[in-house]
Amino acid sequence: MDVRNYKEDQANEIEALDSIYCGELEILATEPYHRFKLPIATEEYNADTQENGLRCDLIFTYTEKYPDTAPLVEIEDPINFLDDYEKRLVEHIEETVAEHLGMEMIFSLVSSAQEWLNQRWDDVKQEEELQRERRLREEEELEQKKFEGTRVTVEAFLAWKATFEDEVGITQRRLKDSGENRKLTGRELFLRDTTLNESDIKFLLEAGDSIESVKIDESLFQNIDDLELDSDTDDEDYEDQANEIEALDSIYCGELEILATEPYHRFKLPIATEEYNADTQENGLRCDLIFTYTEKYPDTAPLVEIEDPINFLDDYEKRLVEHIEETVAEHLGMEMIFSLVSSAQEWLNQRWDDVKQEEELQRERRLREEEELEQKKFEGTRVTVEAFLAWKSTFEDEVGITQRRLKDSGENRKLTGRELFLRDTTLNESDIKFLLEAGDSIESVKIDESLFQNIDDLELDSDTDDEDYVPGKE
Repeated sequence: MDVRNYKEDQANEIEALDSIYCGELEILATEPYHRFKLPIATEEYNADTQENGLRCDLIFTYTEKYPDTAPLVEIEDPINFLDDYEKRLVEHIEETVAEHLGMEMIFSLVSSAQEWLNQRWDDVKQEEELQRERRLREEEELEQKKFEGTRVTVEAFLAWKATFEDEVGITQRRLKDSGENRKLTGRELFLRDTTLNESDIKFLLEAGDSIESVKIDESLFQNIDDLELDSDTDDEDYEDQANEIEALDSIYCGELEILATEPYHRFKLPIATEEYNADTQENGLRCDLIFTYTEKYPDTAPLVEIEDPINFLDDYEKRLVEHIEETVAEHLGMEMIFSLVSSAQEWLNQRWDDVKQEEELQRERRLREEEELEQKKFEGTRVTVEAFLAWKSTFEDEVGITQRRLKDSGENRKLTGRELFLRDTTLNESDIKFLLEAGDSIESVKIDESLFQNIDDLELDSDTDDEDYVPGKE
């Protein structure tokens, strides 16, 4: 079973990272294990002003068994981070580590941390945009209030109208004109002319007729209880409805259209969102509300219809009727048409805001897709440590770097004993041969045996240590 050479794997990854990040990699230490730093920042971050983005340094330290065990991760010099960002980023990196144990992972960790940083900056920008819109709305509302008076309701209008007519004398003139031109009631005639109090019998007697000669048709009085005479309550209901119609006509400045007056008033009022363009019928929602009074309105609900809806989605008409009916239930017993129209108008504005928001989301989605497609034109195969090392090996083979390195290595390095014997066969001769040729006897050779007494205690480097050794590294 092959034993994994962690030192070699780590050295290879360092070499690949240095090539991938083009000088941004900073080696902080090499012993006992590599410790190095890589910066990450959002795309819009301005390094000069330290604004318009997020930035930090990621510091990694290899462990003895990396990549089978996790590297140590630290964050330094965070810029524009919110309170919990540093802690959350470390947790995110640790989750990514767990998914990549057993393989070189630094490139994946940095890429994942970079993506996390971009997402947080998008969150920050979105929150700033919401706050900006909120401030604008508040400023617009404050500005609008300068031109707003007391909100008009039917009750408020009728009270103002009565006061105004009293102040300018209209009420008095109306009473005077009414007194001169209208037909007097029987009560008023009797009060004005006391001679009418005399009984008809007096005139009969003065004419010499007897009371018995007066004939009375009693059938005229038999079914008097069955006559349908208008009660005071009916007159009051009709008056309330007429007053509300008059108030609505004043409030809506000619937009009120009377469709019928008998048996009860039926009338139409248009509503539309603020941005609606009546000429093109675009950029908003619009419809007509048709109301019909009932006999006992406002103690009973008016009839409500919707006509000519423009730019409504499929269920808008049904939902608007349901919304108006809910508002009716809250206002029974009081004149409510103004409240119903105002509530319907507000509902329409909310639906148009929903439509605009959905259109904006779709526009942003399309832009992102277009940007991604455009970006892909400039993207190649995604770089990983494994892909880089494979490409590097192929590239060096193609341009002859590998062959030159082997050649240079062969010429400059110190040959082993085996290689020396293979290259020079004269070295196969024993030293004893040279001694004999010189006329010396073998017995004359002195050997210091103490040199070999403790040979087993010598610490000689093993083949494994040679494999861990990386050329160029101390």
